[in-house]
Amino acid sequence: PAGVRKPRSSTSTIKLARRGRVRPLHFTFLSSVKIISYNINMTESDCHLAFSLAPRIGPKRFLDLLKVFGSAQSAWSASFENLKKAGLGEKILYVFIGFRSTFNIELEKKKLNESGVVFIAQCDKEYPQSLKELPNPPIGIFAKGNRGLLTQEDILAVVGSRKTTQYGREVTA
Repeated sequence: PAGVRKPRSSTSTIKLARRGRVRPLHFTFLSSVKIISYNINMTESDCHLAFSLAPRIGPKRFLDLLKVFGSAQSAWSASFENLKKAGLGEKILYVFIGFRSTFNIELEKKKLNESGVVFIAQCDKEYPQSLKELPNPPIGIFAKGNRGLLTQEDILAVVGSRKTTQYGREVTA
């Protein structure tokens, strides 16, 4: 129609390394479209879970975002421009925006529940104090089994691997 302008778009290709593979991700950013909310009913703990699963967002970058925005909820819902001002580089920003637009908190929580796994965020009272004292503590931990052990003083953590050896399976059984 007359007087209606077609939105300008630009396409960016970003390579994302995940699980040893590199694959290109294509995002189209429409300059005239504004997305208002992402998973609008997410709690602070939910936002920690989302950030822990987000590509290219690790503990240090997450802490930097918390310093700027004050909470994971504010950082999660921040605009492209504010995230850029907070120090996210353009490539990371496009990857994050793409992830955020497709992330489904209910689906992720369902998967955890079906596996018997609980996510404990930094903001949760169950999060171990000893981890909080690290310079860059994990955004959260995925726990299965007796969570009461996390608060004991003398504990040993066995960190899992995606590709365990037979020996590793035997000694941790």
